[in-house]
Amino acid sequence: MLIPDSRICKALDTISVIFHAIKIHRRAPARKLASKVGQIVSMSLVLGHLSQIMTIYISFDNMSATHCDAYVPVSDDSIEQLRFWQSYFTLGNIVDLNRLSGQGWYFLMQVTVNTQDMRSTLSMVYPMVSGKMLKQLSR
Repeated sequence: MLIPDSRICKALDTISVIFHAIKIHRRAPARKLASKVGQIVSMSLVLGHLSQIMTIYISFDNMSATHCDAYVPVSDDSIEQLRFWQSYFTLGNIVDLNRLSGQGWYFLMQVTVNTQDMRSTLSMVYPMVSGKMLKQLSR
């Protein structure tokens, strides 16, 4: 299953707008933060639980908004999650793991998420992009 390029472009554009607002106002529009979370969660069929785990701080920050047109402070954790998604979508489209075995070289990215109660490592697989961090998948 692939995420359409138009959705990836929209996700990257939204992140760009948020970073621009943070640079100028030191805050971000609540509406854009909510849009970003919605875009990512709507891709959960392909992204799995990662879509909820890696948007939690953005959602927490957005809850401080008094109305949808307000500008809210953005925590370092949220900025880190936005950077994660920017990298994730910039590297290439996401491929269904069931269709990968035996199809060549792929980019594998692992992310470790720490919370008070647990530590888990999430693996993400990308088609090869510019020869960076390659790993050949075996059966």
